[in-house]
Order: sequence, then C-alpha cells, then structure tokens
Amino acid sequence: MYKKIEQDSQYKRALAEIETFLQKGFSNLTKSETTQLDNLSKNVEKYERLKYPMPQDFIKS
Repeated sequence: MYKKIEQDSQYKRALAEIETFLQKGFSNLTKSETTQLDNLSKNVEKYERLKYPMPQDFIKS
C-alpha cells in the first residue's frame, strides 16, 4: 500500500509512476502492478480533492 500523499513532490512522483504504468499498457500489467496502479490512483485522487477542491455547485450539475 502506498503512503498518503501530503506534498506536491509526492504527488508529482505518483503521477510519474502512474504514467509508467499507462505507457506499459493495461493488458501488459501484472496483477501486482494493477494493484499498485489502483492504489496510486486512489491516493492521487484523494490528494487532488483536498488540494484542488471543486465548487459544490459545479459538482451538482
């Protein structure tokens, strides 16, 4: 499991790691890599929700 992303530097590293998985292609990922990608993606999403919140009116549309 990946650590919680708390800094921009961690966020950028996570995005770079996600990009390497995407370049490899979903069908070429091992089960472990798929799990890593999923965990990274969830942590990035959590960080983005805190760092770059969307206005509530926009979300309801």
